[in-house]
Amino acid sequence: MESLTQVTISFTLILALSLLIERLLELLKTFYDMLDSRFNWHTFWTKRAHRLRQCLEKRVYVLEYVDPKARTAALRLFRDVLLNGTGRHSGVIPIISGDMVRVIGVRTISKLFGMGLGIMLALWFDIDLVAIWHEASGRLVSYQGNFYEELRKVISGMVIGLGSGPVHKVIIIIERQRQKKQRRSS
Repeated sequence: MESLTQVTISFTLILALSLLIERLLELLKTFYDMLDSRFNWHTFWTKRAHRLRQCLEKRVYVLEYVDPKARTAALRLFRDVLLNGTGRHSGVIPIISGDMVRVIGVRTISKLFGMGLGIMLALWFDIDLVAIWHEASGRLVSYQGNFYEELRKVISGMVIGLGSGPVHKVIIIIERQRQKKQRRSS
């Protein structure tokens, strides 16, 4: 019973830290949006979009020989993956705008910053999701050396930094492993 209480407290702390990182990133993004509109940083993103367009134009000459329907499907998939779009784009050529480059850039930077914060918090609070997962699944894996312990904490921090969605999925996986272990021992 004491082990279950300890795991529950650990999961609560992990979920709270991931929510804290998410809210902090939202605040930082709002602050960045304010600065962006105030200082007209859209010119920076527009220049980046032009450079990206030129780079892609040089590399896309291969698509001239592909069936237009297949090309449209591939470009739609490309757009949906990058922007989490709904697939309503019906054009043959994707539009690369400063706003699109800005969204991708800000999203990437915020994820990296969030993972960095998550790693720092995991190291500070000694959070080791990998060890909890091994314990829940019944695997007694012993790693020799301090390096593996720190690596497991870094991995845990990366999961925490990605937000509450991935943390919740990991917690569900760990709970299912723990339930399988209990069924096997019963």
